Amino acid sequence: MRLKALMLSALFVLGSTFQVSAGVSSGWLDYFVGKVGKPGSAAFEVMTENGMILSRLKRDYAAFSFGEERLSDEERVSEPVDVSEFYFVVEYEVCGSAENFFNDKIYKLTYRYHTTNTDTLVDEILDINAFFNKVRGSIQPEVVESTENKLTTSYLLGIGSIENVVFKNTLSKNVQYIDISVTADSVCNSSN
Repeated sequence: MRLKALMLSALFVLGSTFQVSAGVSSGWLDYFVGKVGKPGSAAFEVMTENGMILSRLKRDYAAFSFGEERLSDEERVSEPVDVSEFYFVVEYEVCGSAENFFNDKIYKLTYRYHTTNTDTLVDEILDINAFFNKVRGSIQPEVVESTENKLTTSYLLGIGSIENVVFKNTLSKNVQYIDISVTADSVCNSSN
């Protein structure tokens, strides 16, 4: 009996001294942003490296998620993917007329995270804000839209050698999701 009490006390002390960050969005966003400027084929690394599945592929667009079986037939053809059916989705777009998604450069991505768990959503929002605070330095966000149901902010940043990358962060009360779009139009204008 004493040993059991001692073990429970030790577990309580250990559990209370270690902090675990529940937010994961910043890590995913950082990973996805690393694909901007690369050929569309780089988007497919999310399947082999992270176990995501291809939800849709068009000439200039691909979407990846965890769990396509939750999509109805209408949602499979909708664009963008209806975030209410997923808790997590990433969409990529490539430049121009997109003769071949695999060869054209990725210039845009959209990351969506949806949950009905308020604690989890708050953790993700805080995680994303910490990410933006780290990468933006002293740059302040521009408020694009602010209503009682939705907040959209925008940052103009650079990623690697790509300048003028627009990060739009949208938080929605009605659907409870995080929506971040990253657009680098300069990728389509470069000859590299």
